[in-house]
Amino acid sequence: MFTGLVHHFGTIQAVVPTSKGCRLTIQSQFEDIDIGESIAIDGVCLTALEPKGGQFNVELSPETLAVTTFGNCMLGSAVNLERSLRVGDKLGGHFVTGHVDTIATVVQIEEQGEFISVRFACCEDDPGLDYLVEKGSVAVNGVSLTINTLTEVGFTVMLIPHTLEVTNLSLMKVGSPVNIEYDMLAKLVVKTA
Repeated sequence: MFTGLVHHFGTIQAVVPTSKGCRLTIQSQFEDIDIGESIAIDGVCLTALEPKGGQFNVELSPETLAVTTFGNCMLGSAVNLERSLRVGDKLGGHFVTGHVDTIATVVQIEEQGEFISVRFACCEDDPGLDYLVEKGSVAVNGVSLTINTLTEVGFTVMLIPHTLEVTNLSLMKVGSPVNIEYDMLAKLVVKTA
């Protein structure tokens, strides 16, 4: 379980295809990674393997490659990193599982002083659109954000300077794909209604 409060962004140091998936090496600022620790990488809950200093490996399954932006990951790419919640940690953001629901596309970026408004589009037939509500939560590349407005096929958010400083959302361009995880509580409400 995560909160969507990204600690920092790391860098993909190696991309190695395997017989059925892919293996990534990530460079981070974390110094005490445990083997088997869950780390959200661009919002995807992955298992840390072979940690050494701040570097660790992860294995990507065919499913992960098919439903996340990792299907097109590149050497040197910046990725958002968050460690899983531990007993006693402060709860901020919202509950994020690290299970990506869909990929959305950046369709508009507009500077508003120090802030940036970003509009995302999902697939028109995406059933997850029912989980979006104005002023509700959504995770974009693992970052907990508040939905400002809804559009016919997506939503807009406002990025504050701190978020732009510590996450890879500052690197987005029109056309960039992003991992989306809809709010778990919204999913439960819609499912049980």
